[in-house]
Amino acid sequence: MKKTNDMTRTPPPQTRHALKSSIDRNVRALLVSPFDDDAEALKQIFGQNDWDLDEANSCKEALDYFTRDRVPIVICNPASPHGGWKELVSHLAPLPQPPRVFVISDVADQSLALEVAEQAQGNLLCKPFDHEDVSRRIRSAWLAWKRTSEQSVRTAEQA
Repeated sequence: MKKTNDMTRTPPPQTRHALKSSIDRNVRALLVSPFDDDAEALKQIFGQNDWDLDEANSCKEALDYFTRDRVPIVICNPASPHGGWKELVSHLAPLPQPPRVFVISDVADQSLALEVAEQAQGNLLCKPFDHEDVSRRIRSAWLAWKRTSEQSVRTAEQA
């Protein structure tokens, strides 16, 4: 261990990495965006957090994805072809545990943020992406989704 002062020791980087919670290692999301800059920036943030990020170039690809797999978080650029985030949400809403949806925005639009929160239990991710902000929002959404999922399982078991 690297000694920082007489009273405090900082674990080496590989140990700090190993101390990450198992919850963080389970975070998965689907990015729906035709833009490489969205993918590059979010892959970097997700990679630094040891999270998985799958990609779809359009809403149609995202819906095809959901016929094969599920993720708890969807990040959608509103300029994605073949439908927007609202159409995606309407298709995913009937799922037993629909994903939390984040909409990428160039500005912090409060009315859009409220609409996304009400319709998709999600939020905005404003560009340029801030590592801490994105990490905090995604982690929070993941934990909320996981908590709701666990409650649904307990309710089904009690029925």
